[in-house]
Amino acid sequence: MVIGIIGESCTGKSTLAEKLKDLLHAEVYTGKDYLRLAKNEATAKKLFQKRLDETSDGQPIIYVISEKEHLPLLPPKALRVLVTAELDVIQEMFAQRIGGELPAPVAAMLEKNMVVLIMKRMTFMSYLVRVISMKYVFSSRI
Repeated sequence: MVIGIIGESCTGKSTLAEKLKDLLHAEVYTGKDYLRLAKNEATAKKLFQKRLDETSDGQPIIYVISEKEHLPLLPPKALRVLVTAELDVIQEMFAQRIGGELPAPVAAMLEKNMVVLIMKRMTFMSYLVRVISMKYVFSSRI
């Protein structure tokens, strides 16, 4: 089994991965950890993808992802878990990570990222509503 834990920085992905690791006796990879499989990045990526594809019967693998470019590495049957958090939680976790106060430019960046994320969610929800509405219209006409 492959579990992809996906989300922005400081949302609790690693915390969730560690808890699941203990429960499932799983191996955890984060970001580009797969580079430890080979000296060459392309080779390491292929080996990692092969390992993920062959994991269905073996030891579970948890892959923590915060960069979009790593999503295609997940096999089609992987369980994908999206982890989110409120802005104040992300800011608090980020401040802890850097050892204290959150600099104003970093706080502004996090707020901007949150606004973009909310807009993407609203666009996706609007799309879902249209799809559901269209299905309802078509099914009621039949």
